[in-house]
Amino acid sequence: MPKRLDIDEIKRLRAAGSTVAEVATAVGATRQGVYRVLEAEREREVARAVGSAAEKAAKTALRKLRKVAP
Repeated sequence: MPKRLDIDEIKRLRAAGSTVAEVATAVGATRQGVYRVLEAEREREVARAVGSAAEKAAKTALRKLRKVAP
């Protein structure tokens, strides 16, 4: 069974300036595993940002439509 990686620990170590190799050693993973976790986190952050922007745009459009509608 594959080992579960501590995503928060990986992010904390990277934010502290550790290299991917150092992070991998610290959490008992491969560098490839750390890269995969970091990439997945980046994708989640982008999806959240895009989702928030799209939601905000939709709300603004609805407000404008309500003002125009008789």
